[in-house]
Amino acid sequence: MSLPIAVYSLSVKGNDIPAVEESTDASIHLTMASVDASEKSNKTTTLWVKVRPSMPVDTEEDEEMDEQMKELLEESQREFVLCTLKPGSLYQQPLNLTITPGDEVFFRTSGDATVHLSGNFLVNDEEEDHDHSDDEEDDEDYDLSPSEDDLVDTMSDEKDENEEDSEEEEEEDDEEQESEEDELDNVPAKKVEEPKKKRTNQEETASPQKNENKKQKTEKSNKEKKVAFAEKLEQGPTGPAAKKEQQQEQKQQPKTRTLKGGVTVTDVKVGNGTAATNGKKVEMRYIGKLENGKVFDKNTKGKPFAFLLGRGEVIRGWDIGVAGMNEGGERKIVIPAPMAYGNQSIPGIPKNSTLVFEVKLVRVH
Repeated sequence: MSLPIAVYSLSVKGNDIPAVEESTDASIHLTMASVDASEKSNKTTTLWVKVRPSMPVDTEEDEEMDEQMKELLEESQREFVLCTLKPGSLYQQPLNLTITPGDEVFFRTSGDATVHLSGNFLVNDEEEDHDHSDDEEDDEDYDLSPSEDDLVDTMSDEKDENEEDSEEEEEEDDEEQESEEDELDNVPAKKVEEPKKKRTNQEETASPQKNENKKQKTEKSNKEKKVAFAEKLEQGPTGPAAKKEQQQEQKQQPKTRTLKGGVTVTDVKVGNGTAATNGKKVEMRYIGKLENGKVFDKNTKGKPFAFLLGRGEVIRGWDIGVAGMNEGGERKIVIPAPMAYGNQSIPGIPKNSTLVFEVKLVRVH
């Protein structure tokens, strides 16, 4: 099974445009062909593809290849129409074409418009598992959940606080007990020497019980006082100062906004560099997830993913969600299915899927 590892994009206008500039071990899965809505031409534009399959040939035999083998290679080249688009009425066409490593693939157009191709680079599960082991350190920058060490430290701190509270309660109980003993020592001798009144067996039995009940009531009262005092401490200061502090905390919390097409964005970190506007080239780092948290695509190291904003080179939700960011900014973008791949199913992404992207704008130029 193959999994997507990066977004693929290519602009085609003219003849013999190669699918990739340099050879790669990854397959390419094309999912969409589109033309820019700002194209002025009203004529149809047809996209052609020419494929020459990879044929493993021994180097020594390659030098002695006869004319018949060359003719077979030329016949193996196939050229066919992928789609026909027309600015003003038909802007895009879903595709399902996979280019395997080693194939020589060229595109050409017949018409005036520029056709933008998009898709994904694919690798096998084994290669993907290997890549994940190398990327663990890079993914730590994007993981917002607390680590196991943080949880252990928090539990340790809570345990220490509970132990300190227990020690304080024991010290207070000891002080109360010492105070009661001191009071007994200071009782006048006359009271001790007074003759004791006779008690019935019933009074002697009830007396220890009364003392025990009184002691329990005293301990319960002390605990209630301690709990009430602790609750007051947890409430913190009140009045204008507290309201001002709460307002500042609310301002610091990231706000979620809903944009065109139901795309929602949350600015985790606001950048202070150049703003991303339509027509500018942007370089991005990102992690793409499904709603259940499963990662289907990412770019966290190496060369950042670059595209022209607002030109249809990426899914519609990206053009909408990235616009307005500044260099250095980080944003969470939630894209509903109609603004992503709709009811189309591609490797790693089921149809009608809502996509969640954590993105960082590296550069605008």
